[in-house]
Amino acid sequence: MIGQLTTVMLVVALVAVPARPAFGAGPKRPQNEKPIVVEVDRGGFDWGDAAIGAAGTLGLTGVAAAVVVLRRAATQPRGEDHA
Repeated sequence: MIGQLTTVMLVVALVAVPARPAFGAGPKRPQNEKPIVVEVDRGGFDWGDAAIGAAGTLGLTGVAAAVVVLRRAATQPRGEDHA
């Protein structure tokens, strides 16, 4: 029984395979045609990336400062003036 099931599954799989070329078997370039290579020079330091990093650092510093202030305010006793 298992042998017949395997045979049926193999036949179904072979019939279900689409009739198209294999990966990479598409149209080919002529042998004398050379590929085009494009080199891009970004010009060194990117000020836009630096600005994003600085803004992120300032934002995280602000959040950390707010956490410190709120935790200090929560741990101080209320109603008493401590100098």
